[in-house]
Amino acid sequence: MYDIRQFRPTLYLVLLLGLLGYGIALESPAHFVLGALLTMLNYVLTRSDGWHPIPRPVASGLALLAGFWSGLGLLRNTMTPLMAISQWLFVLLLLTLWTRRENRTYGQLLVMSLVLMVAGAINTASIWYGGVLILYLLLSMYCGLLFHLKVDTEAAIKLYSVPKERVNAQSLKHDQTHFARSMRRLTTLISTVAITVAVLVFLFFPRFATPNMLLRLQVAPQAPLTGFSEHVSFDQVARITQNPEVIAHVTLEQDGKILRPSELYLRGLTLNIYSGNEPSNDGANWQWIRAESNQNSDMPFAEIVHAGTDIAALPPPPPTRTGHSIKQTILLKPTGTSTLFAMAGASAIRMSRDTDVVYFPGDSVLKLVEIPQAAVQYEVFSTGKLPATRPAPAARLTPPSDFTAEFSVHVGRRFGRLHRMFSVDSEQPTSSRIDPKITELARRREVSGQDEAGALAVQRGAGPSPHALDAAIARNIEYYLQSQYSYTLDLTDTTRKRAQDPIVAFLYDFKRGHCEYFAGAMTLLCQSLGMEARMVIGFRAGSEDFNNLGGYFVVKQSHAHAWVEVLTTNGWQSFDPTAATFYAHQRAKGTFANIYDFFDFLQYKWAKNIVSYSSQNRDSIIQEADDRISDTVGGIGGWFKRLHEYFLGSEEGHVVSFRLITAAIILATLVLPLCIGIFLAEKWRLYRRAHRIGISSLPAGDQLRLARQLGFYDDLLTLLNHNNIYRPPHWTPQEFAYSLSWLPADAYEQICRLTAIFYRVRFGEGRITHGQRRHLMLVIARVAQALEQHAGSRV
Repeated sequence: MYDIRQFRPTLYLVLLLGLLGYGIALESPAHFVLGALLTMLNYVLTRSDGWHPIPRPVASGLALLAGFWSGLGLLRNTMTPLMAISQWLFVLLLLTLWTRRENRTYGQLLVMSLVLMVAGAINTASIWYGGVLILYLLLSMYCGLLFHLKVDTEAAIKLYSVPKERVNAQSLKHDQTHFARSMRRLTTLISTVAITVAVLVFLFFPRFATPNMLLRLQVAPQAPLTGFSEHVSFDQVARITQNPEVIAHVTLEQDGKILRPSELYLRGLTLNIYSGNEPSNDGANWQWIRAESNQNSDMPFAEIVHAGTDIAALPPPPPTRTGHSIKQTILLKPTGTSTLFAMAGASAIRMSRDTDVVYFPGDSVLKLVEIPQAAVQYEVFSTGKLPATRPAPAARLTPPSDFTAEFSVHVGRRFGRLHRMFSVDSEQPTSSRIDPKITELARRREVSGQDEAGALAVQRGAGPSPHALDAAIARNIEYYLQSQYSYTLDLTDTTRKRAQDPIVAFLYDFKRGHCEYFAGAMTLLCQSLGMEARMVIGFRAGSEDFNNLGGYFVVKQSHAHAWVEVLTTNGWQSFDPTAATFYAHQRAKGTFANIYDFFDFLQYKWAKNIVSYSSQNRDSIIQEADDRISDTVGGIGGWFKRLHEYFLGSEEGHVVSFRLITAAIILATLVLPLCIGIFLAEKWRLYRRAHRIGISSLPAGDQLRLARQLGFYDDLLTLLNHNNIYRPPHWTPQEFAYSLSWLPADAYEQICRLTAIFYRVRFGEGRITHGQRRHLMLVIARVAQALEQHAGSRV
């Protein structure tokens, strides 16, 4: 028994990993840096004489202060319950580390470190935290085994009170040599079993896809997103902060091939009513709102398949007039809204989890019934273009008489209809409140355009929408805004009167702004001329955001964008009036682009295959495994069938079969005598060995068994005979070994060891494994080397 020297360094490594995981989950490097510095300083001081533990009363007082501070944050709603507890445990762990060392203290450190990792697991789904968690679990398992052995060893020392001078130093050294290896083997065995069970549980018992109560206990509450929002209000906009957080991964496929367009527009919501200086329903003015009551309700139905459907077994939607549908596989993180994003012209959607989707036919908007608290994975089939024509009034469909607010499709096992959502709010305005200055600007020739007949705005007049000139007017307004105005996110130095319309201020005064100003201005300019227009908010990603390694687009919060859709005689058309300087703000591929793509690819695969794993993924894995097994069995069966038909079903096969049988008979006739000869020669060799080592008097079966086991002793006698050292027939092996004390000490000691093993096998029923036999050959080789050196020294 001895001091377990491996325990303390392992414990400190476990604590550092726990602090690292907690820092990643909390997204606070300061916590990890502070904890790591104090932990490493404590380790250095404890290895020297400069460490003095903190007195218990002082540590208890600091722990109470930390608990009071955490409770105060909880009462003020600045912390979640789990955040308050974890912050207190963080301080408590560091205080415990600097107090008096006992086995109870070590156990408390391990438990508190584990609790911090559990808190981190509730708060984050990062792949980096996952890697740290795996390392932590393996190392903590090893540390736990060392701690258990340390406690038992100290208890045994106290019980037996063995003096150090009575401990066998050689035996202790041997135990210390093999201890680390045996502990690693035990840890590897336990880890292998634990990982195997964990993988099986993960694969066959997936988590529920619905939100759970743990989401409300997260360590770090989700910060408000600065990118996408369902409302656009200008009176509070001074500066928009770019948020580089990844919000979605989008893979585009068409006819089984990955697509990589130069730009990707993902539609979210449409806003068609501008409140002007009148407050909207939420009490804010100068705000864009979405009025479903004014949405066109004669759009055709879309199709949907929900969770529980085997996606691989379903046929894709039929080809459209514009070509085959574009399949979008989207992994969307929580945005704080229920909106789903997709390319224009969505015709079908497939959800990977058990949830309902509501479709607004007037503007082709997709929304979930509830705001998701976790990542959502879905597939959308789109044409990439808005509907080209407007259905005839005779095709208009009306909701059921008992229909009130919303109606959605539930889980199905086949393609179903995505029902409409009708909503009527009598308090919402039915049209935008447009400042006369905006109408005046829209009628200018340099804005809306002109031809030989004069200004297009005058020619259009107040006719119904759509008009034949609407498309041309929209293109002219788009070009005017792109060429005459500049893009910026910083509006801190722009001032306007509080009662002044921000769109008017943008168009006449500061003439610069972000995409929402450009899209809002174009929408109002078009609406002021009697055109039907709406602002679309969603995301735009460029070719620089395409991950070459994974074949998908990386969409960030900073890619939030707004553009315009105008109803023309050819249906709804999209326009992006934002100035060209907007695209200069997009991230360009840098030197480390491949490294960034690699790490993002790992994070994407982790989120898609691990974090978002559900019962549908399990069913797909089982179905794929079943298909592969069936294909393999079918392939083997087909091969045997073809082989059978070849040899028994054709004349050529009969000839080949006859030749193969003849060759097999000849080969057996030659090989059989050779095998018999080898068997007899081996038996004769073993009998000769039994005679040389003195066991020929035993029964034949025992002779053969021991001759195989005691081959090493025969090799030793052969080596000694080559050095003119012979064993007299009347001496026992032990007497012969003791008579060789005149040999070098190393050779004499090894010969005695080999003789002792001979007796253990010969009389003790011991058995020598293949690995032990190789080790004995190495020992005999060392004896030969010692004898050679001895012979050289005598000469």
